[in-house]
Amino acid sequence: MLLYMEQKTENSANPSGKKQLPLLSVLPPDRMPAPYLYQITVTTGSMLGAGTSARIGFQVFGSRNKTTVRMMNPGGESLLRGGTYDVIMPLRTSLGHLELLHIWHDNTGVDEASWFLRDIIVKDLQTQDAYQFICYDWLSEDRGDFQVQKVLHVATREQLGSFSSLFRENTDAMFYDQHLWISPFVSPEGSTFTKSERLSCCCAVFSSIMLSNAMWYKSEEGFLTKNTVYDLGFVQITLQELYVSAMTVVMVLPVVLVPARLFRVEVPDPILAPGIRRSSKYGLFRDRLSRWSKYLAWFLVAMVSVVSSFFVILYSLDWGREKSEAWLKTFFFSFGFSSLVAETGQILALATLFALICNQRSSDKQKTYNIKKDELHVHLYDHKAPQKVYPPGAVSEKRMKVKNEQRRKFFLVMKDYVLLFLFVVILFFISHHDKDPFAFHASQTLSDTLLEDHDSITTADEFWTWTEEILLPVLYPSFWYNGWKMKYLDRQFPLYTEAFRIGPLRLTQFRKAADDLATEHSQNGWMVATGNGTSTCWKFNVTGMMSHNSGCTSQYSMELPTLLDLATTLFSDLQDNEWIDKYTDYLVLELSLYYPAQKLFSSLRLTVKQEDIGYLSTYVTVATHRLFQYENDSDYVTLVSYLIFLSLFVVHLIKEVITIRKEGRKFFSATWNILALTSIIGCAAAICIFGIRYHSASEALAKLVEAKGELGIDHFVDLSSSFWWDEALKTVLAIVVFITTLTLLRVVRFSKTIASFIALPGAMKNDLIGFSVISAIAFMAFSCSGMLVFGTHMKAYTNVVDTNFALFEMLLGRFFAEEILESNRYVGPIFFTFFMVFIFILLVNFLVTIICDAIASGVYIAHDHDQELADYIWKSFQGMFGIHVPPPEDVITDELKETELNATLQIIEESLNETLDVTSSLCAYNTVDGYFSTIHDHDINQQQFSVEVSRGNEYELETMSPSTSSNIKEQVENILMTHEEDTARYEEAQNESRRRAGSMLKKKLAERRMKTQTKPNDHEKETMVLCAQEMMEQHVADEERLEHQQRMNRRLVQSKLRQKITLRGMQKRDNLK
Repeated sequence: MLLYMEQKTENSANPSGKKQLPLLSVLPPDRMPAPYLYQITVTTGSMLGAGTSARIGFQVFGSRNKTTVRMMNPGGESLLRGGTYDVIMPLRTSLGHLELLHIWHDNTGVDEASWFLRDIIVKDLQTQDAYQFICYDWLSEDRGDFQVQKVLHVATREQLGSFSSLFRENTDAMFYDQHLWISPFVSPEGSTFTKSERLSCCCAVFSSIMLSNAMWYKSEEGFLTKNTVYDLGFVQITLQELYVSAMTVVMVLPVVLVPARLFRVEVPDPILAPGIRRSSKYGLFRDRLSRWSKYLAWFLVAMVSVVSSFFVILYSLDWGREKSEAWLKTFFFSFGFSSLVAETGQILALATLFALICNQRSSDKQKTYNIKKDELHVHLYDHKAPQKVYPPGAVSEKRMKVKNEQRRKFFLVMKDYVLLFLFVVILFFISHHDKDPFAFHASQTLSDTLLEDHDSITTADEFWTWTEEILLPVLYPSFWYNGWKMKYLDRQFPLYTEAFRIGPLRLTQFRKAADDLATEHSQNGWMVATGNGTSTCWKFNVTGMMSHNSGCTSQYSMELPTLLDLATTLFSDLQDNEWIDKYTDYLVLELSLYYPAQKLFSSLRLTVKQEDIGYLSTYVTVATHRLFQYENDSDYVTLVSYLIFLSLFVVHLIKEVITIRKEGRKFFSATWNILALTSIIGCAAAICIFGIRYHSASEALAKLVEAKGELGIDHFVDLSSSFWWDEALKTVLAIVVFITTLTLLRVVRFSKTIASFIALPGAMKNDLIGFSVISAIAFMAFSCSGMLVFGTHMKAYTNVVDTNFALFEMLLGRFFAEEILESNRYVGPIFFTFFMVFIFILLVNFLVTIICDAIASGVYIAHDHDQELADYIWKSFQGMFGIHVPPPEDVITDELKETELNATLQIIEESLNETLDVTSSLCAYNTVDGYFSTIHDHDINQQQFSVEVSRGNEYELETMSPSTSSNIKEQVENILMTHEEDTARYEEAQNESRRRAGSMLKKKLAERRMKTQTKPNDHEKETMVLCAQEMMEQHVADEERLEHQQRMNRRLVQSKLRQKITLRGMQKRDNLK
């Protein structure tokens, strides 16, 4: 495993196979001599993806001078994540007090282009003044502020000494470099503490935790006390286990600190730069000590791992199952406490302490080196300045800003969509798992057995017959199928079900108010009694049958006996005494049942309502719900989903509150915002109802415990409240799922298709108003006629509401053709035919036509539609799946063309200035002025210059020393090569100018031709030709003027160079004399 991690470390340190930037390197100067030295320390961030292989350029600006464009890694060497690199930068003169640093990269390297720059320290090696430039940001096109260049100001003492800056600096690599359990997998690539060493420390600590926990569980009994702190059902957490876990973490702390500190002792790497040596306080002794510390750390890790594992095996031989499980729980608690609490807390505490006490200077953060300037200068004379990377131009920056804005919007859209999609998925999961799949079958079984043929009840006699023949035999079974008598417990299970009856059946009657004629019914069982004051109420005048209500109310309840004979006798007495009469409003039969195998509770409610004409109608409600919560593993998975749902709800709530505070009243004017706000309110309501349901279920279970007698539950237990809240929660969840699913369109409303779909109601509103009026009138006409014709024969046409529902079902495809034909064979076919032709064919097709016309109109909501973002997202997904689509040609405006041309000319001018500055270094130093003379020219003809040097200055070159002559010739050749490149760029710019002039001429001719819109006559042709000739002549004159100016500048450069070389030769001869 360690060898694998070591190999993984080597591969991850250089995934692309590119050469790495040395920890110490020297930047070749543009010209020599360069006696003034600066040491630059660059620190890369430790987070994932912080390294880069892009070419990095920078410029330093001081109070006296500024550097030219310098390259930190000219060959594209990689800067590793978490690495610190020192760069020696020679210059001709001092920059003075440093003020700004401009840094950028060329965004190459494919997946390794992004770069997180932590800070840069620039130290003047002559005055030992250090300047720190703090960045802590990405130089990237797809991260941070989407910029690949930064302008950094030098940090002040207040900024460097502030607590926030020091705390951020100390905790920057907390989880990546210092956390013991996380760093083996995400440690910085530039760290000297390798992943294999980190993993070995983890193995040692892991085995030490096992041994420390095992030492608390000896072979003697008596220490396993049961002080339960929390009981999760499948596992119990005791106070002793928590104590052992905490003490174990304290005991293994030295095992964590000592090997890690020894491994972190840095082994100095060899320095390959000539003229530079490492400055060390201890010299060779420290190098040897750092190497021996690694060996000692490996020895300690190996010994701790082997010894701990050996003693754990010995301890476990005397354990039983109980101690092994207790030790295993304690071990997991110790490991979790060490990884989540101890390590993180330790790092935060140390970072806070260092930020409050320590205030390290910027110069102390850099390594010190012994530099021999003579040896370094000799080495630098043979190096050529690398090719430079300039900052992004204005045109590139504009394009980059547009691209970055699209990328930023894309990330925001994807973040919102992922959060909302996850929210909807969790809602679907909760809605699905909150309803048991067996609940439907349980309810259906109860309806088919206990309530069989209940819809046939129309009179009171039929009700008594149904209870005697169907309800009571099924509810109170007495014998098995083979004739054996059932035991008492078996008689509590209704026939053909697996449900256990909870208590007896309850029968409740709600009566109408008594009137003056009610006294005549007193002999039948019901009598009118006087309550409080002048109020009257009903009382059932049958002795010994039931307990009467103490108050004067219109509700009368009774519980049936639990034996079949007694229940049958009771119902016979009620029928004989006309318990159901014309003053009965409705009856309610209630029963509670329990399914032991599935742990489900069912509530059955049969309502028998007496209509005004004496007709009885029945309504049935059967609900099945789980009152027991969190008893198995799947319930805890549901609990975790509840917690995730609550977290996502808080996130969406905070997001909507921030949006409301930002937009104010405008927020409520958008339909999408109202929809999202409705979803938030619905989720809040669902959370409240869930809490009420949980409390109601707990109360229902408490009632069951209280109603338990010697032989079971003797009284009826009302569970209707819990079932009502359960049904309310399911209803609210259904509404919330529907609304939240629709809000997914809110995130993707930038699409033209979605924007067009949303704009359809607004485009159709004028047509829909007229269509709705006509449809409503026609629908009501068929509804009224259908109710009049079929109302006496079909139940579906008995009232207005049922008739409208029946016609609407016909619109959806459910036809009542046979019933209509049977009820009226003459009018029925005519009614059905006219309805299908007029409503189903004409009006429905009219509606489809209105929708198609609105879609064809191409209307969409302008402020929601963003075609550029839609194209960018589509191209991003195509690139993700490897689909190559040739990019369309970019339309470049005249403004962008002019900006691009100016940027190109500026780069050429800077390059020429640098080249002329290098040329001036070849001239003699002016002792009177104290400065080198400067040549302000832009081009040199290589061939003429070489001829002049060979003819006119042979003597001067011969009098010089061979080394000096060869150096001057080599530098002159470099100058000429640079000027040749600049000349090519200048000619390319001239060619581009000619092409632009020609295109402008063609464009003007085309515009003039379009304005005339007719065939031009001879006079117009002559005018156009004259204008074109005039423009061409002007362009030729401009070219001749530029060429003349170029020749004059070339001659001036040649004469000045000739004078300088002659002057240097004369000084050389005087020195020889």
